[in-house]
Amino acid sequence: MEQFVTIKSYQHGFALYIKENASFEKVLEEVEQKFSNSRQFFGSAKVSFSLEGMELTPEQEFEIVDAIQSSSDLQVIALVGKNQKLKALFDETYEHYASEDSLGYCDEPNAFIWRGTVRKGNDLDSSYSIIILGDVNPGAKVTSDQDIIVLGSLFGEAYAGLDGNSGHFIAALEMNPERLRIGDIRLKKKLSKHFWPDSNKKMPKIAVAQDDEINLQPITKELLGKILSE
Repeated sequence: MEQFVTIKSYQHGFALYIKENASFEKVLEEVEQKFSNSRQFFGSAKVSFSLEGMELTPEQEFEIVDAIQSSSDLQVIALVGKNQKLKALFDETYEHYASEDSLGYCDEPNAFIWRGTVRKGNDLDSSYSIIILGDVNPGAKVTSDQDIIVLGSLFGEAYAGLDGNSGHFIAALEMNPERLRIGDIRLKKKLSKHFWPDSNKKMPKIAVAQDDEINLQPITKELLGKILSE
Protein backbone atom coordinates (compact mmCIF):
# COMPACT_ATOMS: atom_id res chain seq x y z
CA MET A 1 0.00 0.00 0.00
CA GLU A 2 1.40 3.38 -1.00
CA GLN A 3 2.20 5.71 1.88
CA PHE A 4 1.72 9.45 1.55
CA VAL A 5 2.80 10.58 5.03
CA THR A 6 6.08 10.00 6.88
CA ILE A 7 6.44 11.08 10.50
CA LYS A 8 9.77 12.11 12.00
CA SER A 9 9.77 12.75 15.75
CA TYR A 10 11.83 15.22 17.75
CA GLN A 11 11.97 15.78 21.50
CA HIS A 12 9.27 18.47 21.45
CA GLY A 13 7.58 17.94 18.14
CA PHE A 14 6.93 16.06 14.93
CA ALA A 15 7.56 16.75 11.27
CA LEU A 16 5.04 15.33 8.84
CA TYR A 17 6.53 14.82 5.39
CA ILE A 18 3.60 14.70 2.96
CA LYS A 19 4.10 13.37 -0.55
CA GLU A 20 3.61 16.07 -3.15
CA ASN A 21 0.70 15.67 -5.58
CA ALA A 22 -0.98 13.18 -3.21
CA SER A 23 -4.76 13.22 -2.74
CA PHE A 24 -5.50 15.36 0.32
CA GLU A 25 -8.36 13.04 1.30
CA LYS A 26 -5.91 10.10 1.31
CA VAL A 27 -3.41 12.15 3.29
CA LEU A 28 -6.04 12.98 5.91
CA GLU A 29 -7.10 9.32 6.19
CA GLU A 30 -3.48 8.21 6.62
CA VAL A 31 -2.78 10.86 9.27
CA GLU A 32 -5.82 9.75 11.27
CA GLN A 33 -4.84 6.08 10.94
CA LYS A 34 -1.18 6.59 11.90
CA PHE A 35 -1.94 8.64 15.00
CA SER A 36 -4.85 6.43 16.03
CA ASN A 37 -2.70 3.30 15.77
CA SER A 38 0.07 4.99 17.78
CA ARG A 39 -2.21 6.69 20.30
CA GLN A 40 -0.77 4.87 23.30
CA PHE A 41 2.81 5.35 22.11
CA PHE A 42 2.49 9.12 21.63
CA GLY A 43 0.68 9.68 24.93
CA SER A 44 -0.71 13.10 25.87
CA ALA A 45 2.34 15.33 25.40
CA LYS A 46 2.25 18.96 24.31
CA VAL A 47 3.92 19.12 20.90
CA SER A 48 4.55 21.35 17.90
CA PHE A 49 4.21 20.24 14.30
CA SER A 50 5.84 21.06 11.02
CA LEU A 51 4.12 20.14 7.75
CA GLU A 52 6.63 19.50 4.97
CA GLY A 53 6.36 18.57 1.31
CA MET A 54 2.90 19.19 -0.13
CA GLU A 55 1.82 22.81 -0.37
CA LEU A 56 -1.22 23.20 1.88
CA THR A 57 -3.82 25.91 2.34
CA PRO A 58 -4.46 27.23 5.89
CA GLU A 59 -7.73 25.27 5.91
CA GLN A 60 -5.93 22.04 5.01
CA GLU A 61 -3.30 22.64 7.70
CA PHE A 62 -6.07 23.10 10.23
CA GLU A 63 -7.79 19.89 9.07
CA ILE A 64 -4.57 17.93 9.56
CA VAL A 65 -3.98 19.29 13.04
CA ASP A 66 -7.63 18.66 13.90
CA ALA A 67 -7.26 15.07 12.65
CA ILE A 68 -4.15 14.58 14.79
CA GLN A 69 -5.87 15.83 17.93
CA SER A 70 -9.09 13.90 17.34
CA SER A 71 -7.27 10.59 16.71
CA SER A 72 -4.72 10.91 19.51
CA ASP A 73 -4.26 12.43 22.98
CA LEU A 74 -1.60 14.87 21.82
CA GLN A 75 -2.00 18.59 22.49
CA VAL A 76 -0.83 20.59 19.49
CA ILE A 77 0.47 23.91 20.80
CA ALA A 78 1.76 25.40 17.55
CA LEU A 79 2.63 24.91 13.90
CA VAL A 80 6.18 25.89 12.95
CA GLY A 81 7.26 26.96 9.49
CA LYS A 82 9.41 25.02 7.08
CA ASN A 83 13.03 25.20 8.18
CA GLN A 84 16.06 22.95 8.10
CA LYS A 85 16.68 23.55 11.81
CA LEU A 86 13.43 21.98 12.95
CA LYS A 87 14.75 20.63 16.25
CA ALA A 88 15.77 24.10 17.41
CA LEU A 89 12.42 25.48 16.30
CA PHE A 90 10.51 22.76 18.15
CA ASP A 91 12.53 23.34 21.32
CA GLU A 92 12.04 27.11 21.11
CA THR A 93 8.31 26.77 20.45
CA TYR A 94 7.88 24.32 23.30
CA GLU A 95 9.64 26.60 25.77
CA HIS A 96 7.50 29.54 24.65
CA TYR A 97 4.06 27.90 24.59
CA ALA A 98 4.13 24.91 26.93
CA SER A 99 4.84 26.73 30.19
CA GLU A 100 2.05 27.78 32.53
CA ASP A 101 2.97 31.46 32.26
CA SER A 102 2.95 31.50 28.49
CA LEU A 103 0.34 33.20 26.34
CA GLY A 104 -0.10 30.01 24.34
CA TYR A 105 -0.59 27.68 27.30
CA CYS A 106 -3.76 25.64 27.51
CA ASP A 107 -4.27 23.06 30.26
CA GLU A 108 -7.18 21.29 28.54
CA PRO A 109 -6.69 18.75 25.75
CA ASN A 110 -9.82 19.93 23.95
CA ALA A 111 -8.44 23.30 22.86
CA PHE A 112 -6.58 24.22 19.68
CA ILE A 113 -4.27 27.19 19.23
CA TRP A 114 -4.10 28.85 15.81
CA ARG A 115 -1.17 31.23 15.42
CA GLY A 116 -1.68 33.92 12.80
CA THR A 117 -4.40 35.91 11.04
CA VAL A 118 -7.50 34.17 9.69
CA ARG A 119 -7.91 35.90 6.35
CA LYS A 120 -10.87 36.57 4.05
CA GLY A 121 -12.17 33.36 2.51
CA ASN A 122 -10.62 31.13 5.17
CA ASP A 123 -12.82 28.98 7.43
CA LEU A 124 -11.62 27.39 10.67
CA ASP A 125 -13.95 24.67 11.93
CA SER A 126 -13.28 22.44 14.94
CA SER A 127 -15.00 20.37 17.58
CA TYR A 128 -12.46 21.83 20.04
CA SER A 129 -12.33 25.26 21.59
CA ILE A 130 -10.25 27.57 19.40
CA ILE A 131 -7.70 30.12 20.60
CA ILE A 132 -6.49 32.45 17.84
CA LEU A 133 -3.23 34.35 18.32
CA GLY A 134 -4.07 36.98 15.73
CA ASP A 135 -7.01 38.64 13.99
CA VAL A 136 -10.12 37.30 12.24
CA ASN A 137 -10.47 39.48 9.17
CA PRO A 138 -13.78 40.43 7.48
CA GLY A 139 -14.88 37.59 5.22
CA ALA A 140 -13.25 34.94 7.43
CA LYS A 141 -15.22 32.48 9.57
CA VAL A 142 -14.37 30.62 12.79
CA THR A 143 -16.64 27.80 13.98
CA SER A 144 -16.27 25.78 17.18
CA ASP A 145 -18.41 23.28 19.05
CA GLN A 146 -17.13 24.95 22.21
CA ASP A 147 -15.55 28.37 22.95
CA ILE A 148 -13.71 30.88 20.75
CA ILE A 149 -11.01 33.22 22.07
CA VAL A 150 -9.42 35.76 19.73
CA LEU A 151 -6.28 37.41 21.07
CA GLY A 152 -6.64 40.10 18.45
CA SER A 153 -9.50 41.69 16.50
CA LEU A 154 -12.68 39.79 15.60
CA PHE A 155 -14.09 41.36 12.42
CA GLY A 156 -15.33 38.25 10.59
CA GLU A 157 -17.89 35.62 11.55
CA ALA A 158 -17.73 33.58 14.76
CA TYR A 159 -19.99 30.67 15.72
CA ALA A 160 -19.48 28.94 19.08
CA GLY A 161 -21.42 26.27 20.94
CA LEU A 162 -22.32 24.24 17.86
CA ASP A 163 -22.56 21.23 20.19
CA GLY A 164 -25.94 22.73 21.11
CA ASN A 165 -24.78 24.22 24.41
CA SER A 166 -25.49 27.96 24.64
CA GLY A 167 -23.30 28.16 27.77
CA HIS A 168 -20.17 28.69 25.67
CA PHE A 169 -18.67 32.11 24.93
CA ILE A 170 -16.76 34.16 22.36
CA ALA A 171 -14.10 36.62 23.54
CA ALA A 172 -11.86 39.05 21.66
CA LEU A 173 -9.51 41.92 22.41
CA GLU A 174 -11.45 43.93 19.82
CA MET A 175 -15.02 42.83 19.10
CA ASN A 176 -16.78 43.99 15.94
CA PRO A 177 -17.93 40.82 14.11
CA GLU A 178 -19.89 40.60 10.89
CA ARG A 179 -21.96 37.79 12.41
CA LEU A 180 -21.87 36.06 15.77
CA ARG A 181 -23.76 33.07 17.19
CA ILE A 182 -23.61 30.98 20.35
CA GLY A 183 -25.60 27.75 20.21
CA ASP A 184 -28.83 28.63 18.40
CA ILE A 185 -28.78 32.26 19.55
CA ARG A 186 -27.59 34.93 17.13
CA LEU A 187 -26.36 38.44 17.80
CA LYS A 188 -29.36 40.47 16.64
CA LYS A 189 -28.07 44.01 16.81
CA LYS A 190 -25.61 45.03 14.14
CA LEU A 191 -22.51 46.63 15.55
CA SER A 192 -21.79 50.06 14.16
CA LYS A 193 -18.64 50.48 12.11
CA HIS A 194 -16.73 53.68 12.77
CA PHE A 195 -13.87 55.15 10.84
CA TRP A 196 -12.44 57.06 13.77
CA PRO A 197 -10.92 55.82 17.06
CA ASP A 198 -13.50 54.32 19.38
CA SER A 199 -12.06 53.33 22.76
CA ASN A 200 -15.22 51.46 23.75
CA LYS A 201 -15.22 49.37 20.58
CA LYS A 202 -11.56 48.42 21.13
CA MET A 203 -12.17 47.34 24.71
CA PRO A 204 -11.73 43.56 25.22
CA LYS A 205 -15.20 42.02 25.25
CA ILE A 206 -16.87 38.69 25.77
CA ALA A 207 -20.10 37.51 24.17
CA VAL A 208 -22.38 35.28 26.24
CA ALA A 209 -25.92 34.00 25.73
CA GLN A 210 -28.45 35.17 28.31
CA ASP A 211 -32.26 35.06 28.11
CA ASP A 212 -32.23 34.08 24.43
CA GLU A 213 -30.02 37.04 23.55
CA ILE A 214 -26.31 37.60 22.98
CA ASN A 215 -24.85 40.12 25.41
CA LEU A 216 -21.49 41.80 24.85
CA GLN A 217 -19.73 42.72 28.07
CA PRO A 218 -16.32 44.19 28.89
CA ILE A 219 -13.95 41.50 30.11
CA THR A 220 -13.24 41.83 33.82
CA LYS A 221 -11.57 39.57 36.33
CA GLU A 222 -14.86 39.12 38.18
CA LEU A 223 -16.75 38.18 35.00
CA LEU A 224 -14.12 35.61 33.99
CA GLY A 225 -14.21 34.10 37.47
CA LYS A 226 -17.98 33.76 37.27
CA ILE A 227 -17.88 32.09 33.82
CA LEU A 228 -15.11 29.66 34.76
CA SER A 229 -16.92 28.64 37.94
CA GLU A 230 -20.13 27.74 36.14
